[in-house]
Amino acid sequence: MRLLHHRGRRRRRSAAGRGAGAGWRGGAGGGGTGRAVPGRSAGSGGRRGGVRRGCGHRTRMSNTPFVDSGARRSMMIAAGLISATVAVALIATSWMRGGLSGSSSPDLVPSASFPVEGRANSVMMVPDAILARARDDGAQIAVAGWYQQRRLISCPAPPFQPVPVIEGPCSIAGLLMADPESIVTVFENGMEMRPAIGPSIEVSFDGPDTNWERPLPRLGGSVPLPVVFIGHFDDIRAGGCQPENRTSCADRFVVTDVPWVNGVDRP
Repeated sequence: MRLLHHRGRRRRRSAAGRGAGAGWRGGAGGGGTGRAVPGRSAGSGGRRGGVRRGCGHRTRMSNTPFVDSGARRSMMIAAGLISATVAVALIATSWMRGGLSGSSSPDLVPSASFPVEGRANSVMMVPDAILARARDDGAQIAVAGWYQQRRLISCPAPPFQPVPVIEGPCSIAGLLMADPESIVTVFENGMEMRPAIGPSIEVSFDGPDTNWERPLPRLGGSVPLPVVFIGHFDDIRAGGCQPENRTSCADRFVVTDVPWVNGVDRP
């Protein structure tokens, strides 16, 4: 943009310096529209063709007046390119924020302001909770994130007696995610649940009610709910899980309290 503007001024000065009549109406050539008319000059007497008559011969005017429509057109094109670039950047930014989403066209909800405390516990976000899980100490923590409940159409019984709350896929209540990903899509003849792309933890409830959950839509993508959960990893019952399931049992976040949901404190 600056380069185009600079060139326009340089050409205008050049045109203005070529004789007293530079061909601008409203100047020495008379008129008053402020537009440049090719082939006119102050000495042409308003005659067309840029020909000066006198002394029995014709003199072809060599100076070509500057017309700024090309510069304006170039500036408009440049402005259009800049607008298109900004639009692409915004789309890319939206996509990156929910590269965060379970689909290529993420259905994200606005960001939430989570509380800093829940039941006298300092609230951490999901990525920090994942780091805390590695300590294997079973400590009670408060975790903020975006919760999406599961709705399994069918859940076949395993060939063994699972440990309640923590063992097996049927005991998973939902996902607590670091970002508001839309991971469930409801169709007329079924439902699809995708894994989260961003950080997430599997959640089970051991005690608190879930009547605060946001219902799934009748059709379309789900919208997760901002929540704060209090609970623990490394449940003491994990040792009773099947040997191949003990790691997943210990990694399950067992929720024992829900002090905050979607901006509202709960008793």
